[in-house]
Amino acid sequence: MLYLQEIRKNPDGLAFEQGFDLTQELQVRNPEILNVQDIFASGRVQYEDGLYFLDYDLSYTITLASSRSMEPVEFKESYLVNEIFMEEGQAASKDMIDQDLVLPIENGEINVAESVDDNILLHIQLKILKA
Repeated sequence: MLYLQEIRKNPDGLAFEQGFDLTQELQVRNPEILNVQDIFASGRVQYEDGLYFLDYDLSYTITLASSRSMEPVEFKESYLVNEIFMEEGQAASKDMIDQDLVLPIENGEINVAESVDDNILLHIQLKILKA
């Protein structure tokens, strides 16, 4: 969890490096996932002009069933994630949130684990083929 008060106190932003164990959460949301391991996020969150910028490198190994043979196939993934958050109640927040330009902040914190979870699910390939 990254707390908004801590982020605003640091004009250069807050750096973080964190490993996650999200296999069960991911499998509940997508039963096709056989395993996810070595989930690691390293990045920074900054506050500027009412917006919170979350930028991090995400890496993990995901195991899915092959579309043809149903045999397990492991993929090593690594990519950059960029998300923009805004507190609800600000002048332009409702419009920007409704247009999916920014993500809403809940309970005064940015949940990095939730961001990681969502981004892993968004990057799952539709067809998994074993070489």
